[in-house]
Amino acid sequence: MATFNVTVEDSSPLISYEPLGAWIDTPAGDALTPSYSGGSFHTTAAQGAKATIDFTGTGISIYGARKPSYGAYAITVDGRTIASGDATGSTATAQALLGTVSGLSDGPHQAIITNGGAGMDIDWVDIQAGVGSGKSTISSKTFDDADPQISYTPSSAWSTNTRPDFMSSTLHFTRESSAQATLKFSGDAVAVYSTVAPDHADIQIMLDGTPLTVPGGSGGRVSALRTKTLIYYASNLGSQEHTIVLSGIPKPNAPFMDVDAITVFSALGASNNNNQGGGTSNKPSGTSSTAPPSATSAGAGSSASKGFPTPGIIGAAVGGGVFLLLLLALLLICLRRRRKRNDGAEAEPVTPGSPQLPLQRPTTFDVAEPRSPAWSFVSAPFLSRPAARQLPPIPMPVDQHRRQISAASSAKSTTPMMQGVPIIKEPTPARVSNLSSSMSTASTSNTPMRPARPPTLDYGPWATRDSYGRTG
Repeated sequence: MATFNVTVEDSSPLISYEPLGAWIDTPAGDALTPSYSGGSFHTTAAQGAKATIDFTGTGISIYGARKPSYGAYAITVDGRTIASGDATGSTATAQALLGTVSGLSDGPHQAIITNGGAGMDIDWVDIQAGVGSGKSTISSKTFDDADPQISYTPSSAWSTNTRPDFMSSTLHFTRESSAQATLKFSGDAVAVYSTVAPDHADIQIMLDGTPLTVPGGSGGRVSALRTKTLIYYASNLGSQEHTIVLSGIPKPNAPFMDVDAITVFSALGASNNNNQGGGTSNKPSGTSSTAPPSATSAGAGSSASKGFPTPGIIGAAVGGGVFLLLLLALLLICLRRRRKRNDGAEAEPVTPGSPQLPLQRPTTFDVAEPRSPAWSFVSAPFLSRPAARQLPPIPMPVDQHRRQISAASSAKSTTPMMQGVPIIKEPTPARVSNLSSSMSTASTSNTPMRPARPPTLDYGPWATRDSYGRTG
């Protein structure tokens, strides 16, 4: 399974605060506020006040602050206490870990943090989520609100706003109850990011036909506009195509709904390195994702090729070449043996005591050129043997030879009667094993190198969250 952290800010509707009115969103005048994540936090001084987080994953971590005025708290997961701590600190310190648990079964769980009496606060919550199985890796694709794959209907009901505290500095918003934003995607998990504010309506989110209503911020949940907030997360969807539809449920003095970004997470197996939607790996603020090193792109990314693998093709080519060389060598041996038999049948017997030796039989012979390793043959005829009695005597200068040639030579003599006639030796054919070795070396030397592995996916942290106000 590929695991990653999903960050839930304190203003997210995924955290429910009870009882109503017991929790305060970022009290004014707190000098530690800029040190909190996103510049906001929820605090309570009511004994027994609870914050509940329903999540799907394998672990959860809760962060808050330690202050001299804070006291005891307790955290339970699925009814089991995982932490009983004290948020008291000699000095005020933000972003402190209050409790964590991991190794849970992948599925739905419920975490509850309860104030023990003096006071405490919640800054953010990290949910350890996962997709896929085995040695999967994670890929993410973020659809910004301006992405053409998100359709807004009717188009006249939607407007855009640009501010640096929005994701990619853009935002689509509406105040019409009939307005909808729709995205079709393929992936294993999906996260929806929006803003929450006192004038925001509740939002109905329908995933593959199943509706869920989440609060938009009215009713005292937040005291100001909070941007880049995770308002919805669903996992274990399967990699097939899904459809998500967002629409507003306006309330009196709270008509607005907006869309900032939608992120889709996909599991990539060892043999599948296709990035979901071909998108970037940028994650929205509020979601941090980590993935173990890749085994594809992957190759990589590499896509599987059809047919024989490269080693099989090379082996077949080498085997075919060796077989062809063996066949050619066998043909050459057969031709030479046939010519030798013909030479023996046509040769004239040598008469003992003959004063003249017969010249070589008029025929042709093959001469191997000296080039290596390939053989090349050229045909050169012997001189025709003239009749023995018609051969003119060969003058032999006395000053070049100390004795005259005997007129009665032995029949076993190999001395040629004519000068300049060479004794030709047939070339010895190269051994087939040598040719095979040469061909094998030449064939395997061009074996292609194995392609490098695809680069490792890496999802870095998002931009620092800030405290923002909203105009209009």
